[in-house]
Amino acid sequence: MRNRREGMTSPGEMTLFSHLAEFRNRLIVCAVVFTASMLACLTKAKLFCDILISGASEFSFIYTSPAELFIVYMKLALIGGAVITIPTAVYELWRFLRPGLLQRERIAAGLVMIFGLLLFAAGAVFAFRVILPLSIHFFWGLNEGQGVAPLMSIANYVNYVTGVMLSFGVVFELPVAVVLLTEFGLVRAKTLRKYRKYMVLVIFTAAAILTPPDVTSQVLLALPMLGLYEISIVLSDIVGRRADRALAAGVAKNAG
Repeated sequence: MRNRREGMTSPGEMTLFSHLAEFRNRLIVCAVVFTASMLACLTKAKLFCDILISGASEFSFIYTSPAELFIVYMKLALIGGAVITIPTAVYELWRFLRPGLLQRERIAAGLVMIFGLLLFAAGAVFAFRVILPLSIHFFWGLNEGQGVAPLMSIANYVNYVTGVMLSFGVVFELPVAVVLLTEFGLVRAKTLRKYRKYMVLVIFTAAAILTPPDVTSQVLLALPMLGLYEISIVLSDIVGRRADRALAAGVAKNAG
């Protein structure tokens, strides 16, 4: 009897181990998808590289070490594998959290994850299609009349492009961040409205830093950011009102 009791595991420990096993299995799925995606992207790395440099036809690209181009291809394959894996990772995370969430929380978590992915993609595409052509043209124009050959290292260019796209993807996550902060009671819509004029100044300052020093590119970046801020206020108001109603209903129920 003693050995049997010692070998038994309490329900809490069983639940913990089962959750850990499930989490491990979902990590394995993500790792398999990432590996397969990375290898597939490696076979298309040259095509990805050609797409990236197509927006900078003014420059002549070079590599300054024997392995530089190969390293660029590997980096693009890793980025491509990560991008393809992100939806799978988000889905697996949602499936892992789903059993512990209420129906309303499941829907909210699903919507936050979906819109988070869409907004990140929109920010990256906006950077590649709008901001990068403007910035590349501006930097190339600095050479005018200088007699300096516009040569660029392929590694430096890829790092610059991927960095800008990543930055804009993160910036476009503003509505999702505000919704989460509102859900946790850290931000309210009235606070966002109160500091709107200061945020306009912050947004235009950030646009001036992130873009070349010309008015057109600054406005093209600032306008979407202002739009995202206004959307964030609306979403924060909706989430805040819902939280207030739920709190009021809970207080009334306890009082009754």
